[in-house]
Amino acid sequence: MSIDFQLGRLSSEARIVVAMSGGVDSSVVAALAAKTGAEAIGVTLQLYDHGEAVKRSGSCCAGQDIYDAKTVCDRLGIAHYVLDYESRFRTGVIDRFADEYAQGRTPVPCSLCNQGVKFTDLFRLARELGADCLATGHYVRRVIGPEGPELHRAADPVAALENAAVIIVGGGNTFNLLGQLRRQGLLSVVARRVREGAAYLGWSAGSNLACPSICTTNDMPITDPEGFDALGLLSFQINPHYTNAHPPGHRGETRAQRLAEFCTLNPTMPVLGLPEGAGLRVRGAAITLVGPHDAPLFIGAAEPRVFTPGPLEIPA
Repeated sequence: MSIDFQLGRLSSEARIVVAMSGGVDSSVVAALAAKTGAEAIGVTLQLYDHGEAVKRSGSCCAGQDIYDAKTVCDRLGIAHYVLDYESRFRTGVIDRFADEYAQGRTPVPCSLCNQGVKFTDLFRLARELGADCLATGHYVRRVIGPEGPELHRAADPVAALENAAVIIVGGGNTFNLLGQLRRQGLLSVVARRVREGAAYLGWSAGSNLACPSICTTNDMPITDPEGFDALGLLSFQINPHYTNAHPPGHRGETRAQRLAEFCTLNPTMPVLGLPEGAGLRVRGAAITLVGPHDAPLFIGAAEPRVFTPGPLEIPA
């Protein structure tokens, strides 16, 4: 196995900095970098208290993972550096995550980390070390364009889904999302892969997509999705970003009133109002409401039942 690091000069004259987490992917990249004959340097960021995490594995840039990265570098005969980024990580990721979460939003700390601490700072470090390349263990399709390297969508989306262990679907317009997946022939592939065991993580429109249909979305129908049927991973509907707020002077319907309209025409289909900051953990038949907020369940003409965080029992 080999890889083109696109160094732009002889490998024997080049330097490759490898971002190493201690996991398999970045370790393989380090081995491939060393195999080119270039000077390979492994770099690991220590993101939180090494003492507390020293015996833990899978702790992401701390503890056993740092030891594993060092061990790999020792076996490969390349240098390995550990950089203390604990303060940077706390202020740039943890504090921001806590502030957003306290306001009822659902931030993704790994995205904050990748956009700042990991990629931006590591790229700067690689430049300071005079590296010709910063290599990571991430899977991307890298194409050289007119102005340099570009990240492209998968050449074969179906193959990418077939090999995915985790399928993540974020927000956006639910009608457009469903239509795009349907037109590209990916809707049935996602549903099948999740039923075969792939993990599914969806928020906002992605949580609507997991339902039998998208009929309880909050979005405008800006495009025709060619049908409202969705993945059907759940036996009930979700209304994401649920709130029953009714600002003074607003003469429109509340969210509860709109969901009541759905329930009138679909009296046997449960609808769970999922507030921002709350989520569902689904493992087999077990469903758990996580987060600090209660969630109302609407069924037919009955008064909504309010669930507190913990295990849920939703009628099939």
